[in-house]
Amino acid sequence: MKILLVTIDFPLPVNAGGVVRLLGISEALARRGHELTMLARLREPGTDPALIGELSERLGGAHVEVFAPPKRPAPSGVLKVAGRWAFSTATVTPPWVWTSYSRQMARRVRQLAPSFDACLILDDNAHHYALDTAGLVPTVLDKQNVMAASWNNTSHYASRAQQALAYQLLARWEGSVTRAADAVIVTSAEEALRFREHHHAHCDWVGSAIGTPELVAAPRKASPSVVWLGDHRYHANVHGLVRFLREGWPPLGERGLRLKIAGRDPGDEVLELARELPGVDVLGFVDDLDALMAESAAAVVPVWKGAGIKMKTLVLMGSGLPVAATPIGLEGIEAVDGEHVRIADDPVALATAVGDLVANRERSEQLGLAGRELILAGHTWDGVIGQVESVLRGVERRRLLTA
Repeated sequence: MKILLVTIDFPLPVNAGGVVRLLGISEALARRGHELTMLARLREPGTDPALIGELSERLGGAHVEVFAPPKRPAPSGVLKVAGRWAFSTATVTPPWVWTSYSRQMARRVRQLAPSFDACLILDDNAHHYALDTAGLVPTVLDKQNVMAASWNNTSHYASRAQQALAYQLLARWEGSVTRAADAVIVTSAEEALRFREHHHAHCDWVGSAIGTPELVAAPRKASPSVVWLGDHRYHANVHGLVRFLREGWPPLGERGLRLKIAGRDPGDEVLELARELPGVDVLGFVDDLDALMAESAAAVVPVWKGAGIKMKTLVLMGSGLPVAATPIGLEGIEAVDGEHVRIADDPVALATAVGDLVANRERSEQLGLAGRELILAGHTWDGVIGQVESVLRGVERRRLLTA
């Protein structure tokens, strides 16, 4: 197939969970012999041009075009902020969507779309481009999250009125881009139920995956340290980490365990807690995750918000590390407590599970290996990419039948 890929997150460097999925899907499609073109908005103005060539090579020689982030100054002052929200309300578009929408890229999308068999739009906020491809090419949206569902139980704004307005805009916008597309993919069976509940529309689900991971963990030889992995710019990650630090971690730190917090852009609250609590190391972005996991005895995934399969859980389990996680942290992964992972749904019980993993190294290593086998069996891109292809071929066939 000739497939147009569209994303607002240029996937290199791989320093955020969201780009792991979009890069994994793209590379797997390339390995299956599809002819790919990617249009991507740069995440950072100073992206090394060499990364564009690297991406093309990783996608089997695909044509890659990049677009600078829109130059729209952030509003300041009450009147400017009010104007921003008024525009969002009038256009039924969340402000963070339209401020990242590149009109230049949209024009290029409309120009190229008719010459492709299908268009795959990767990442939630990029879905606005479905309004540009409608009627030009069969379009599939790949969703990281059903945002109308995940925003229902979170608080992004201090003002309840602003939170309610943002949610209403988000739910209506998500519905409009869904109707513009020919198919939608979500990341778990649970997400599919949420999607149908909120939008009363069909969707397919394809679980997130990773490339075939290396076995790097050696829990019995490692220091008594525990890995936390996540992007601090995602509210659900920070909420879970702070809750675990406050309510679960202190006894472990007092016993001599160390929690190694890996991920870009740690905020003031996390940094302050690290100074106050025993045994907490904030590492920031880590270039060599394999090395970090190799020197750790266990990992923890403390998340109580968010939805879909968590890339961090796949990465940690795939390495062979024994993992303690909440049920939400394991959504979409058929893991059994005590067989593949340890599962606990409150910070104290989760901390107890982490302590047990570090204390019982031989048993924990067996658990880590079983968890890794689970990931190898059901969560590598070469294993699941056929499901994505099936959706793409389905929308292509529907166009041929109606032509």
